[in-house]
Amino acid sequence: MKYIVLLRGINVGGKRKILMKDLTALLEKNKYQNVITYIQSGNMVLESSEKSTSTIACHISDLINTTYGFDVPTLVLRENDLLE
Repeated sequence: MKYIVLLRGINVGGKRKILMKDLTALLEKNKYQNVITYIQSGNMVLESSEKSTSTIACHISDLINTTYGFDVPTLVLRENDLLE
């Protein structure tokens, strides 16, 4: 299933910087497929077999916290949520 992931407050004013290529690699290493990012915005589309958007959001937030050392509010929407 496809999901839209929105990370809040990263890469703004040179703070809480995450390179999207590194984030893509991190997510693909941790069960997510076909990760596509949009510039350095923290917005992306990915695929996952997980059905719960809250589980995906918590997992991605935890991965970022463990890897980069800061909390990032993470919103995950199903592709269909935007199409309706």
